[in-house]
Amino acid sequence: MDGWIKLHRKIRENPVFNDMNLFRLWMICLTEATHKERDQMIGKQIVKLFPGEFVTGRFDLAEMYNRGLKKKEQKPPTTIWRWLENLEKHEFVVIKSNNKFSVVAVVKWLEYQTDGQQNGQQVVNNWSTDGQQVVTNKNDKNDKKVKSNSPKQVYDEDSLPFRTANYLYTNILKHKPDLKQPNLQTWANDMRKLIDIDNREPAEIGRVIEWATKDSFWQSNILSASKLREKWDTLTAQMKNKTVSMFPTQYQSKADKDAQQREELKREIVGGMTLEDIGKARSIIDITPNQNSLPQFQPRQ
Repeated sequence: MDGWIKLHRKIRENPVFNDMNLFRLWMICLTEATHKERDQMIGKQIVKLFPGEFVTGRFDLAEMYNRGLKKKEQKPPTTIWRWLENLEKHEFVVIKSNNKFSVVAVVKWLEYQTDGQQNGQQVVNNWSTDGQQVVTNKNDKNDKKVKSNSPKQVYDEDSLPFRTANYLYTNILKHKPDLKQPNLQTWANDMRKLIDIDNREPAEIGRVIEWATKDSFWQSNILSASKLREKWDTLTAQMKNKTVSMFPTQYQSKADKDAQQREELKREIVGGMTLEDIGKARSIIDITPNQNSLPQFQPRQ
């Protein structure tokens, strides 16, 4: 595997450093994560990966972990996966799984893997000695720099902010094909603020974009990068409240889809239904009776 990663010195202050099993697993996560947005084919499905993510499964991860170890030192897949969940518990990674595979996202990938380096790293808001702004786009094989000779930042089409802006535009076009061509440079600057100032992970931004542009309410309201940034906290809160899977629909398991349908049915229950109707709805969506949550009815005349 080509490329390299950064390792911060303060890892030595973390308990993971003193656990050789967890430390080995953490190094696997860092070296497996992609450095740039890309599509990966899994069976007959295409999975979009953002910087800091990789696709794996229990057996694949065990094969990587045990490679090169003596037989007596090798660990079973269930043990290694439990260690991965331990890394998630301590906020090193986030695991999103369906019934076929898992996407593991390294937390704070941008903070530790893209800032502060001039070689092979993407640096946003890095100012040179003459006061001009420089953006370096990370690539495994070459180093691209974009310089602005004016106060207004110009983003290269290969830069992360521009690609993220274009990803939002592409998703909006799916439900609003008549959208006027926006100024993607302006959108890219808003995305740069979302990433650099608000400290949002690219993988998280991609998931929020996918969800917002498919939601029946938000798809008509999120029509620009500035609006995405403005409504970020509301969007992420609603994503959690609606318990929508972070995978696109085609990647969801049947259980995820059923759970999503039940949540949608729950939201449709409003005052005005008869007690008989509520009884039927409860049997469909498995609502636990709660007198405090039932709507109040006036006796029929």
